[in-house]
Amino acid sequence: MTSVDANGSLGPVNVIFTVINRRDLDKVIETINSFAPKAFYSVEEVREVSEGVFPISQEGFKNPLRLFRQGKED
Repeated sequence: MTSVDANGSLGPVNVIFTVINRRDLDKVIETINSFAPKAFYSVEEVREVSEGVFPISQEGFKNPLRLFRQGKED
Protein backbone atom coordinates (compact mmCIF):
# COMPACT_ATOMS: atom_id res chain seq x y z
CA MET A 1 0.00 0.00 0.00
CA THR A 2 1.25 3.46 -0.87
CA SER A 3 -0.40 6.57 0.57
CA VAL A 4 -0.06 10.02 -0.96
CA ASP A 5 -1.31 13.29 0.51
CA ALA A 6 -3.17 15.20 -2.19
CA ASN A 7 -5.68 17.98 -2.74
CA GLY A 8 -9.15 17.15 -4.02
CA SER A 9 -11.84 19.54 -5.21
CA LEU A 10 -13.12 19.82 -1.61
CA GLY A 11 -9.76 19.96 0.19
CA PRO A 12 -7.02 17.62 1.42
CA VAL A 13 -7.36 13.90 0.70
CA ASN A 14 -5.28 10.73 0.97
CA VAL A 15 -4.77 8.73 -2.21
CA ILE A 16 -4.06 5.08 -1.52
CA PHE A 17 -2.62 2.74 -4.13
CA THR A 18 -2.63 -0.98 -3.47
CA VAL A 19 -2.33 -4.17 -5.47
CA ILE A 20 -4.58 -7.01 -4.28
CA ASN A 21 -5.70 -10.37 -5.54
CA ARG A 22 -9.06 -10.30 -7.31
CA ARG A 23 -10.45 -12.74 -4.71
CA ASP A 24 -9.80 -10.11 -2.00
CA LEU A 25 -11.65 -7.30 -3.79
CA ASP A 26 -14.97 -7.68 -1.95
CA LYS A 27 -13.23 -7.61 1.45
CA VAL A 28 -11.17 -4.56 0.52
CA ILE A 29 -14.25 -2.70 -0.72
CA GLU A 30 -16.07 -3.67 2.49
CA THR A 31 -13.15 -2.26 4.50
CA ILE A 32 -13.14 0.97 2.50
CA ASN A 33 -16.90 1.40 2.96
CA SER A 34 -16.73 0.71 6.71
CA PHE A 35 -13.93 3.23 7.17
CA ALA A 36 -15.02 5.93 4.70
CA PRO A 37 -18.52 5.33 3.26
CA LYS A 38 -18.22 8.32 0.91
CA ALA A 39 -14.75 7.37 -0.37
CA PHE A 40 -14.10 7.47 -4.09
CA TYR A 41 -12.28 4.41 -5.38
CA SER A 42 -11.51 2.88 -8.72
CA VAL A 43 -10.55 -0.69 -9.56
CA GLU A 44 -8.15 -1.40 -12.38
CA GLU A 45 -6.75 -4.65 -13.64
CA VAL A 46 -3.02 -5.04 -13.16
CA ARG A 47 -1.38 -7.19 -15.79
CA GLU A 48 2.12 -7.17 -14.37
CA VAL A 49 4.00 -5.94 -11.30
CA SER A 50 7.63 -5.93 -10.29
CA GLU A 51 9.54 -4.90 -7.20
CA GLY A 52 7.58 -3.70 -4.18
CA VAL A 53 6.62 -5.27 -0.87
CA PHE A 54 3.87 -7.87 -0.98
CA PRO A 55 2.33 -9.60 2.05
CA ILE A 56 3.10 -13.30 2.30
CA SER A 57 -0.28 -14.21 3.78
CA GLN A 58 -3.86 -13.00 4.00
CA GLU A 59 -2.98 -11.45 7.39
CA GLY A 60 -1.22 -8.71 5.44
CA PHE A 61 -4.58 -7.48 4.17
CA LYS A 62 -6.59 -7.99 7.36
CA ASN A 63 -7.31 -4.26 7.38
CA PRO A 64 -5.15 -2.19 5.01
CA LEU A 65 -6.66 1.08 6.25
CA ARG A 66 -5.79 0.48 9.92
CA LEU A 67 -2.83 2.81 9.56
CA PHE A 68 -5.19 5.75 8.99
CA ARG A 69 -7.53 5.11 11.91
CA GLN A 70 -6.92 7.31 14.90
CA GLY A 71 -7.23 5.65 18.29
CA LYS A 72 -8.77 2.43 16.98
CA GLU A 73 -7.29 -1.04 16.96
CA ASP A 74 -8.24 -4.03 14.79
